[in-house]
Amino acid sequence: MTSLVLGLVAIFYSFIANDSLSKSLGSIGSVSESISSVRDQLIRQIEHGSETAKNVQNSAKLIESTSIGLENSLSSFKESLAEISSSTQALHGSVGILPGKLDALEASIVNSAKRSPSDGKALFQHEKPQGIFSKELVQLFFLSSSFECNLLALACVLANKNEKPLEISNMHKYLRVNRDVSFIKGFLQCMHAASLIRLKESFELDVSVVEWVDPVLANEAQPYLEEFMERNFKEADPDVYERPRRTIDEIEQMFA
Repeated sequence: MTSLVLGLVAIFYSFIANDSLSKSLGSIGSVSESISSVRDQLIRQIEHGSETAKNVQNSAKLIESTSIGLENSLSSFKESLAEISSSTQALHGSVGILPGKLDALEASIVNSAKRSPSDGKALFQHEKPQGIFSKELVQLFFLSSSFECNLLALACVLANKNEKPLEISNMHKYLRVNRDVSFIKGFLQCMHAASLIRLKESFELDVSVVEWVDPVLANEAQPYLEEFMERNFKEADPDVYERPRRTIDEIEQMFA
C-alpha cells in the first residue's frame, strides 16, 4: 500500500511538474518574441538616428558655408561704403570751391565789361586762366563721369591741342551711345562753367572752338582712359575691349 501510494504521489508530481514546465516554456517563448520585437525597433531607431545625424551634419556644413559667404559679402559691403564715403567727401571738397570760382568768374566778367571794347577783346584773346584743379580733383572728375563723358573730355583736349573745331554731330556719331545732342552740349557747358575748358562761344555749340583746357585735365585725360580700359575691358573680355579702343582711335584721327 505504501508503494502504491508513493507511486501515485510520483505520478501526480510528474504531471504537475510537466504542466509547470510547459507554462514556463510558453512564457519564455513570449518573452523571446517581445525581446525580438524590441530588438527590431531598436535597429530601426538606430538606423533613423544615423540618417538624422547625417542630415544634421550636412545642414551644419551648409550653414557654415552660408555664414562664410555672408561674412565675405558684409566685408565687401563695408569696404564699398568706406570707398563711397571717401569719394563723397572728396566730391564735397571739389563742389565747395565752385561758388568761389563762379564769383571770381562773375567779377572777371564785370570788370571786363567796364573796360573799353578793345581792351576787353584783347584780354579775352590773350589772357589764359591758370589751372585751379589738382590731379586728385581731376581724377575724381574722371571717376565720377561716365565713359562717354570722359571721351568728350578727351575730344576737348585733342581739339585744343591740334586747333581743330569740335563738331557736335561728329562727336554724337563717334560716341556710339544713346546720348542726344543736348546731353553733349550740356556737358560741354558744364565743363566751361567749371573752368575745366574755355569755349569761344559757350552757347553756340554746334561747332565749338576749345580755346583753353586745364593743364592737369590735358595731361590726365588720355592716360586715365587707357588705364580704365586696361582695368575694366582688356583682361575681362578682349572682344569688348576692341570697341572702345576703336572709338578712341577714331576720335584721335578726327582731330589729327
